[in-house]
Amino acid sequence: SKLKSSYQTSIILFYYHDLSIQDISDVMEKPVGTVKTYLRRAKKQLKIELERSYKLNERIS
Repeated sequence: SKLKSSYQTSIILFYYHDLSIQDISDVMEKPVGTVKTYLRRAKKQLKIELERSYKLNERIS
């Protein structure tokens, strides 16, 4: 929920619906390069959020 909606959409379509980057591009009406950028940035942001959450949970335990 902390990701931009365009990042969320691209991640959901790619990983949960198994769409190709070209198909995601068609659905979102964005160029292929833009979809690749969305996916790359979304994964980077998710990694940061997961690491932050993990560190927070370590402090609580």
